[in-house]
Amino acid sequence: MLRVVRRGGRIACADPGYDAQVLDIEDQVPACRVLALRSDRLLCKGTLANQTAKVLADWHLTQITVTVHALVVLDHTAVDNMGLRTWAAAAADEEWISHSEDGRPCDHFADAIRTGRSTYAVTFFLTPVTVPGDSL
Repeated sequence: MLRVVRRGGRIACADPGYDAQVLDIEDQVPACRVLALRSDRLLCKGTLANQTAKVLADWHLTQITVTVHALVVLDHTAVDNMGLRTWAAAAADEEWISHSEDGRPCDHFADAIRTGRSTYAVTFFLTPVTVPGDSL
């Protein structure tokens, strides 16, 4: 980015802070485990968003500001379409949560979707910066 933005130009980074995810289902223990697996192991740099400003400062960019925005998904079918059951299956395969008696991943997630109680939220960090006028 620094090579294509002229001096004095602006760059904006928008990163999801996956370490601040929330999944509102009845049993929070498997929900927390699934989200932790997702942020720590399934997503590349899933917990980097809160460090973006420091990284950009290390690159000598200026006028760094950070604003935080929450994305809240209330539609249980949208939460399901985002891959909630796949996340649960991966967590069960990695033994972060238990399989049900019939071998399927934890039924809490299917129940949450079926009953409409599966609110999901994630925080986004928006970090605009300025490329300094002098050479880097």
